[in-house]
Amino acid sequence: MNSTSIKTPPPDQAELAAEFALEQKFLSAKQLQTWLWVLMFIGVAARLLRYLLRFPLWEDEAMLSFNLIDTSYAELMQNLDYHQVAPLLFLWAQSTVVRLLGFHEYSLRLLPFLCSLGSLFLFRHVAGRLLRGTALLVAVGLFAVAYPFIRYAAEAKPYGCDLMVSLGLLALFVEWLHTERRAGWLWLMVAVTPLAVLFSYPSVFMAGGLSLAVLLVMGLRREKQNLLPWLSWNVVLVGSFALLFFLSAGKQAASDQNIMAECWAQTFPPLNQPLKLIPWLIESHCSDLTAYPIGGGSYGGLHAAVCCVAGLWFWKKNKRWDLLAMCLAPLAVNMAAAAVQRYPYGGHVRFSLYASPLVCLTAGLGAAVYCRWLAQRGWASQHSMNVFLSLLMLVGLGCMGRDLICPYKSPNDQRARDFARYFWPNMEIQGEAVCLLQDWQQDFSPDTFTTTNWSALYFCNQKIYSPRHAQCQKADMTKVSQVWPLRCVLFQTGPNFDQQAFAAWLQKMGQQYELTSQEAYPLPIYAKRGDVVLNVDHVKVYKFVPKKT
Repeated sequence: MNSTSIKTPPPDQAELAAEFALEQKFLSAKQLQTWLWVLMFIGVAARLLRYLLRFPLWEDEAMLSFNLIDTSYAELMQNLDYHQVAPLLFLWAQSTVVRLLGFHEYSLRLLPFLCSLGSLFLFRHVAGRLLRGTALLVAVGLFAVAYPFIRYAAEAKPYGCDLMVSLGLLALFVEWLHTERRAGWLWLMVAVTPLAVLFSYPSVFMAGGLSLAVLLVMGLRREKQNLLPWLSWNVVLVGSFALLFFLSAGKQAASDQNIMAECWAQTFPPLNQPLKLIPWLIESHCSDLTAYPIGGGSYGGLHAAVCCVAGLWFWKKNKRWDLLAMCLAPLAVNMAAAAVQRYPYGGHVRFSLYASPLVCLTAGLGAAVYCRWLAQRGWASQHSMNVFLSLLMLVGLGCMGRDLICPYKSPNDQRARDFARYFWPNMEIQGEAVCLLQDWQQDFSPDTFTTTNWSALYFCNQKIYSPRHAQCQKADMTKVSQVWPLRCVLFQTGPNFDQQAFAAWLQKMGQQYELTSQEAYPLPIYAKRGDVVLNVDHVKVYKFVPKKT
């Protein structure tokens, strides 16, 4: 696209379009659109492939998904097993999908997958409202091929939904700006905010930050027509969060706050150590918070952070205080929560996925700023731009290749699923197989569900790959006979096994049945790298036949 072909943009975008007239010369409109849809296609394909490959559940997924097994909607309002924390509407939505489609990897990940696909197209729309040319292309490209978005498109956790919900709120704010601040968009924000907050914890940061951005715009323009919907929005926002805290979040926080605070310690600003605050801020903003399209860990997002600085500088230079506030205010609200140790700031990328659209928008803009600077000095050309975009494309293709070669998060997950696929069908064709904990509620390890361990993998895979459990059928004790024995399956983990209670159970079983054999299957858990054994769980099978009368 050359400068003569640029149509007159809306008032809020006039400076932006004019500023990038120069850098658009070395990519035609057709080339821009071609690259845009190529990257979008790769983004869709990578998400779809990850979902269809049906990765085995990994322990974090399993610990949350376990709470959906034979659980009522009311029970999901209570404390969750394995110290899990998740918003109420997300849990209810997941439970509804499981009730309709069954409990398996596809159903557990369907909602995050749909949210991920929707996020990609919604981001394309939002970016198109704010950016043009190379800025739009790079922003959408980052969002399409970034590994975190592809990963959380097929993970039974709320992070992919956090992204969609926060992006939806951002889209409403952008439409409010784009339509010359019509109050109807703020009233729509009032309507959707309760659903957003009940569905996604981090949406509070996006909603709170955008509210501050609206307030700034109203103050700068001295507008009063949006005051009533803005006040209503904030009342609803506070009320929705209070309702969520009363219904479920408060109970989850009360039981898990100490554990979460310990895990998140490095993500809280060191306010009591001022000399460490500046280095902490720099590292936080150059690591997982900006890890797009790839990166993470210490300074792994430096490349995107540098582009974000240029993008923020551009908006400041053009006095786009509304867009600056849009990008920075949600992070400021997040920082306030981290300062009181209620939610991490930065840390693992999943915690800040709600802010990723802001990062991609700003990084795309910053990349275009650098392109313009290079083009003015004759250091950028169509060829160099095509090389950069090809690298973006290779990131997406690389994610797909990695998933095809290694369709699991860790070998432990693969082993756990392979064991369940072998064990349960074989048990159920040799007799009446009963899980002592899930079928008869015989729990001889009281801390199984109150500590972080690998038992959730075992029980979730049992639910998926045991033919009887998958069909929600009860054990038929009337079938037990000399030729169709009773096989009682015990899963044993951790050091606190109640041997005395188990002996009492065996003695009670001996009143009616004869124990004819015992089998034991060790389930070793290895470190992520190497052959170091971290833990060994055991599955034990006790075979009974009725006593002869």
